[in-house]
Amino acid sequence: MASQFFRNALHRLRAAAGAKPERPQEALDPARVALIAPLMDAAHYNVRAALAGLATAGEAAEGYLRGGASRGVPPNPAFDDAFYRAQLAAPLPERMTALEHYLLHGAEAGLDPSPLFSTQGYLRLHPDVAAAKINPLWHFLRWGAAEGRMPLPLDLPDREKRLTQVLSRDPENVSALRILGEIRLRQHRHDEAVAALDQAEKGTPLDVAGRLLQAEALLRLGSNERAMLILRAVLADRPDLVGAIPADLVYAAGEAELARAALGANQPADEAWEVTELHVLSVRDACQNEEFAYREISPQRPVEPITLRFAEEAPRPTARAGELTAPAVYFAALEDCAALPRCNFLLHRDRVIYDLAAHPLSGIAVLEDIFQRRPVFRGRRGDLALVNLPAGDPLRFGEGLMMFGFQTRNYGHWCLEFLARMLVFDRPDCGEAWPIFVDAGMPPSHLEALALLNTRGRPVVELPEDRPLHFSRLGVAPVPAFFPCDTVQGVFYDAIWPADVLGALSHRVLQALGLPTEARPAGTGRRLFVSRKGFGQRRMTNESEIVALLAPHGFETISPQEHSFEEQVRLFHSAAVIVGSCSSGLTSALFCRPGTRLVGLLHDQPEFNYGGYASFLRAAGAEIEFVRGRTEFEPLVHPYHRSYRIEPSQVTASLEWAMRHA
Repeated sequence: MASQFFRNALHRLRAAAGAKPERPQEALDPARVALIAPLMDAAHYNVRAALAGLATAGEAAEGYLRGGASRGVPPNPAFDDAFYRAQLAAPLPERMTALEHYLLHGAEAGLDPSPLFSTQGYLRLHPDVAAAKINPLWHFLRWGAAEGRMPLPLDLPDREKRLTQVLSRDPENVSALRILGEIRLRQHRHDEAVAALDQAEKGTPLDVAGRLLQAEALLRLGSNERAMLILRAVLADRPDLVGAIPADLVYAAGEAELARAALGANQPADEAWEVTELHVLSVRDACQNEEFAYREISPQRPVEPITLRFAEEAPRPTARAGELTAPAVYFAALEDCAALPRCNFLLHRDRVIYDLAAHPLSGIAVLEDIFQRRPVFRGRRGDLALVNLPAGDPLRFGEGLMMFGFQTRNYGHWCLEFLARMLVFDRPDCGEAWPIFVDAGMPPSHLEALALLNTRGRPVVELPEDRPLHFSRLGVAPVPAFFPCDTVQGVFYDAIWPADVLGALSHRVLQALGLPTEARPAGTGRRLFVSRKGFGQRRMTNESEIVALLAPHGFETISPQEHSFEEQVRLFHSAAVIVGSCSSGLTSALFCRPGTRLVGLLHDQPEFNYGGYASFLRAAGAEIEFVRGRTEFEPLVHPYHRSYRIEPSQVTASLEWAMRHA
């Protein structure tokens, strides 16, 4: 951490203060000096010792023990004597400094050396340090800072308070500004991240990890030219760090070769994968270019806007409103195409065929297709994509229908994105004897739903998880709406589902089970509470309180994942009122009877797809009122998936609305 800045400052301070060497003092215990020496930053300490009027000749560790500690001079940028002492239950033993106490006792007790370093948080973030039983602060100063390791976890409740405390006292504190810059970057506040890192750089040059953070923030802001200057300077000094370059951002900035090099540096040498640049096409355009069979069943059409109901004052959602144009419903038969299990895209020659990636709004979508635990899409720029593909011979098939893809195991995604394709595939003019291909390990409820809609009795073939695929002809049908599973940092999208497609799906399922599709007589129907217990995300932390509130009103508690598909459909179809967390557990409400009322419980994050839930329920003739609780502090969890607490009093008014109108 020593720098010319500190040396120059020290020279000026010595001249101004006229500091003189102290008189010889009694010898120090060498063990004490050896204990603290690894945590002494001589340049940092000497500047501040000179400011305090102390002599700075000799070893910094000796100076700290002789007088620096008693004068509150920090031994390094990450230790604050007063902050540390405030955590102690009793005064320090005589002749023991705060730094010695931290090394001997404090770290083990979980005490923090300063507002800018969390002992327990650092060990939790970096289990390799905990396993090695190394003092966490020493590891951070010796290696961690240069490696870009965070000294303060993002989920530390008082993180912002700590930074404010330091910067209000010392607005140019380089360590605090460096941490603030990284936090703001992870919060997608890229302009603030750049400002903090630029301010930090005015005090002392950023280390390599800090410069990489600075470049990433600039790339996310679109300041590509300055970002590339920083990255090239880093690589000129440290070419071994090419693998740390954010390949997707560099590729989007037009640096394809550097992006390839970054990806290649992280590719195991013994595995045959290839990074290549391919053009992206929609299914329709691919069929036109290659003269593949393409039949449009329903053209693009308008979707009615959604009116949302909230128990309290309506929030201002920050998610981008879904487009009000439903994509065309089609059947296409692609020839000589490659695919990967659990992936949504197809390959034909040098083309990626992928409706989501070819959509005009695709820039906001994250293409999350993964094969063998590796992301496939590594960069996007216009109609080009940088794709990481496995080599080797594929498993070859003749004709088939595509019911495999990303997130097929998730019940909500399966029902909304995949099952509707069976409305197309079950037609007699869509490959008369072609089998249906699905991913391996599908939950029984998913296969049960598929069998219910497979009235032509097509064979169902499970695909292996670890082999590339090739089809001589593959039938495909679209997702009913533009629906990115995830979006780029700082952007949220609220897809609106078309009522005609999902309404037809609901009708087909109810018809297959012999269930009525008209509204039930007033005053009839069950009351259900959909439990979220056992799930790790979007949990209602006080679910038992809500269950107790609902029980006197005749509500039954159900866990949809414990039921077969038919049982779920019958349960939701029998209900007049449903209360539950907004999650995949409510998906079977698509099979409710018209007039059903739902009370949807969720957190108070504005980044949520309210319109998505309201629109697929509208397809069933049901209506939902949202009740927003208090979000639990989970900054490392995507805002969409954070857990929450609902006060019983919040539910009461919505419950009255639901029971009155059902």
